Amino acid sequence: MSTVARLSHIRNKKCRCRLRPASNRRPERNIRDHQTHPADRCARDCCCHPSWPAGFCADRAEKRTHRTQGYDPLSYFESDDPKKGSQEFAFSTDSATYYFTSAAHRDMFKSDPAHYAPHYDGFCAFTASGGEKIEADPTIWTIIDEKLYVFRFKRDVKLFTRKYSQLSQLADKRWETLKKLP
Repeated sequence: MSTVARLSHIRNKKCRCRLRPASNRRPERNIRDHQTHPADRCARDCCCHPSWPAGFCADRAEKRTHRTQGYDPLSYFESDDPKKGSQEFAFSTDSATYYFTSAAHRDMFKSDPAHYAPHYDGFCAFTASGGEKIEADPTIWTIIDEKLYVFRFKRDVKLFTRKYSQLSQLADKRWETLKKLP
């Protein structure tokens, strides 16, 4: 069956291609949003599920390997405005690739990646404290106690800094479970 023929018979239905999470675990929001898109926008040849848009999984995997979405992690510590790094100065750890603006930044990061890398692997710190693993916007961030935290929304920064000690302890505890989730 061709893609056009396949899609024409499911037009105006909602795509329910994502399996429901086990027990009370909640999926990431961007996957949840994907669940309700119109089915006629689904593509046939996705790598994981026939109703996912073509390249959906590959795009997500590529985005997640770049923890700061191309921003230089050291630029957060040096100025008020993070700068995009270059592939020329890339450095890969076991689970992520980081881009830097210079070789000096890359070398500083290599010497102490735990200090400069975003906490909670670049996921939103506020939602991690609530038990969710949600993509963060790398332009919304703060540094507290020499740790880089990124957030999804600007309001999350205010809420997180207001109750930092409580929320960071809670997020640290929950992150042990969250980091195992895809």
